[in-house]
Amino acid sequence: MPTRVPAEDGFETIFDGQSLNGWRGKSQFWSARDGAITGETTAENPTDGNTFLIFSGKVADFERPDL
Repeated sequence: MPTRVPAEDGFETIFDGQSLNGWRGKSQFWSARDGAITGETTAENPTDGNTFLIFSGKVADFERPDL
């Protein structure tokens, strides 16, 4: 299971670790599983090209924490 990094003071996380609230994408490919965003295709559920998951909130400035 991924290690959840808490948001520092003055920052907000864009993924809650449990759901795709605030994200747009085809639900047949994208899910929140075990604390991570997961994209999956299978022989029974193929994609005919790229599929994207897009954050639908507003971001004015951001930093990626060192993992």
